[in-house]
Amino acid sequence: INAEYGKQWYQRRVRAVVSTQSTGEYGGGSFVVHYGKFYEEYTKHHIRSIVKERFGPKCHRVFSIVLAQKMIEQKQVAELALLPYKDAKELLYTLYTENFLEIQELHRTPDFSPLRTFYLFNVPLGKLRQKLLNTCYKAVFNLMELRKQKLNENNRLVEKSLRADAAVLQATQKGIPADQLEDLLTNSEKQQLAGCMRVVKILDLGEISVVDTVLALTHFGTMAIT
Repeated sequence: INAEYGKQWYQRRVRAVVSTQSTGEYGGGSFVVHYGKFYEEYTKHHIRSIVKERFGPKCHRVFSIVLAQKMIEQKQVAELALLPYKDAKELLYTLYTENFLEIQELHRTPDFSPLRTFYLFNVPLGKLRQKLLNTCYKAVFNLMELRKQKLNENNRLVEKSLRADAAVLQATQKGIPADQLEDLLTNSEKQQLAGCMRVVKILDLGEISVVDTVLALTHFGTMAIT
């Protein structure tokens, strides 16, 4: 069942961005890529990933349903997500309080009675995009500051390592074996420097990941939503 659902999901996404165009009565036609839809799907994919990472798979399922349906009632979300009504309510209001969802009231009578009002959940893509962008900008700044702090703490070792690398390069150019050179770093310093560089690498990868999301929400997101 999961494989079949995944296949259907993928086919729907492909149909959303690719269509066929006939070139004549007897022609085979051609494929046309709708870049606007592609940018929209690309942006939504990143937003769904953020929801899953932050709130978990159940919230991700609920959010994806609201995103796909555009306007939907709480009861319908519970039915489509195959969740108890109470669980669906808690997940929806978690997303609502974090500004990932909005509620639109649809009054059936002029007296605005709550008992005769539909409460429809929807995803405010424009506002949500800006909110996530601000979060990403803060994350990039914090990652850069952490990397700078880590390198400053180990600045002496980094400089010694650079001098050692330069000495090895010069010796190699002169034909002197590297193992004949005096080691500038002790074993404990090597271990400390290796630990520092591991942390720096993790911070670099985190920054690349956040920048990728920023790209999706700025260049692609702007074209998809505006």
